Amino acid sequence: MSTPPQHPVHTAHAEPSPLRWTVRRGEQILAESDQVLMVVEHYDGRDAEPVPYFPPNAIDTAQLSPSDHETTCPVKGTAAYHSVTIGSQVLENAVWSYPNPNDNLSEVAGHMAFYPDRFTISSEQAG
Repeated sequence: MSTPPQHPVHTAHAEPSPLRWTVRRGEQILAESDQVLMVVEHYDGRDAEPVPYFPPNAIDTAQLSPSDHETTCPVKGTAAYHSVTIGSQVLENAVWSYPNPNDNLSEVAGHMAFYPDRFTISSEQAG
């Protein structure tokens, strides 16, 4: 797979977070880790809010089901989506990952991110 160049107006990189991150829906914990990677995008002259990406072993995957939905970003690659089922509630396409990200983000392969408008995402000092 060829890697598109970093666009001068849109770039992305990942960096380890020094914090412990948790994803909740109500009282249900869906992910928790101190090995989170923060993906930082820069476009149109500004930095977007960094997005925490959780390693696969930190996620309660029993509540996830793959979706047919996908999107493509020129600097990150093609995102695959998962829906989350909690009780009788299904949150469609609420989690995404880059199974085969572009080379500039190869370290986030398999990590998952959660939409902050559907979950409570919090952080605290690790350790």
